[in-house]
Amino acid sequence: MSDLLLDKDGLTINDLNDVYDYLSAQFKIIYGEDIIIDADTPDGQIIAIYSKLNADAQASLLQIYNSFDPDTAVGVELNKIIKYNALVRGAATKSTVAVNITATTTVELTEDYTVVDTLGQSWVIVTAQTILAGVTSVEFAADEWGSIQALASTITEQGTILTQITTIDNPLAASVGVDEETDVELRQRRERSLEKPAYSTVGSMLAKLLNVSNVIDAVIYENYTDVYDTPKTLDAHTIWCIVEEGLSADITEAIAKEKTAGAGLKGSVIDTFLEYFTRADGTTRTYTHDIKFDRPTETEIYLELDVTCKTVGCTIDTDLIKDKLAEKLFNINEDLTITELYSYIYQAGSNFIATSLEASLDNTTYVGTELEADYDEKFVITTAKIAITEI
Repeated sequence: MSDLLLDKDGLTINDLNDVYDYLSAQFKIIYGEDIIIDADTPDGQIIAIYSKLNADAQASLLQIYNSFDPDTAVGVELNKIIKYNALVRGAATKSTVAVNITATTTVELTEDYTVVDTLGQSWVIVTAQTILAGVTSVEFAADEWGSIQALASTITEQGTILTQITTIDNPLAASVGVDEETDVELRQRRERSLEKPAYSTVGSMLAKLLNVSNVIDAVIYENYTDVYDTPKTLDAHTIWCIVEEGLSADITEAIAKEKTAGAGLKGSVIDTFLEYFTRADGTTRTYTHDIKFDRPTETEIYLELDVTCKTVGCTIDTDLIKDKLAEKLFNINEDLTITELYSYIYQAGSNFIATSLEASLDNTTYVGTELEADYDEKFVITTAKIAITEI
């Protein structure tokens, strides 16, 4: 066993086998070579216990050592270290949905009133209220945080039973929330944030946008020429920012502070940022920045594939395959290489062979190679649009 060492090359520790071999050798030095230290003997068990304690302690030291590096820190320790980059982990949000509630008479919906979808997921009323007889649209939020989905007409049962209510239904699908930012995603965002001091205006603006609280992704296109950019429908000397999530006010401020004078902006989201200046006489002047940007256009991808058991009589969990495929996340303007999805499919098991995987944007024309995303498009995979055939 080598010495526990911290030097210019980092921290060197020993694993459980190294510690066990060392303690076994020390016991033999103390008690003689003929000592019996098999696993089922008292001395062997003592050595095993001491080895486990020692190895765990060294592993804990290594974890503490690694927590000082944002590339190796995890969980709460990563939350702490990224504060030096003025970053915080993106928080999870809740899915929301409008539900039509039909009542026979006036009824009070308290703050703990719930409804349930066909998957058994609970939805809690956002604002306690009293509704009248007839149909009333009421907003609900998922009981759980993250990307909880509910398709149209799948929320049909009461969780809190009120006899005055006869039917409930959600005419539209839920607006899906976002999961808490993972360690991997947070490390990637930190790497992008290091572009902030760059001399490139676009690079600096992108880094600033990615640092906005709860922003998941962003892309920027710039037409610095004197002619119209037809593929992007972008005017000359114009900047186009597409930002996913984050508050409009925070995004507007970030763009206003980074945009160069005279550059135009493209976008359907329009907001203003007010900048205040103090004159020599103490009075103030307000300058209004009119800012435009866009949100990504989400496109749900249709997938179809065949699966075949490797052995006679085996069972294929097609629902799990769909769940694993839905875990694939895309960035804005990220193309789909269809063969990449096989790695997600086989996370659902190894007792089957998947073939004929194809994807489509319209459920009509399917391809087996690649789907190309538009400039402001973000692909989404949902379980409802995956068709699996067992052959």
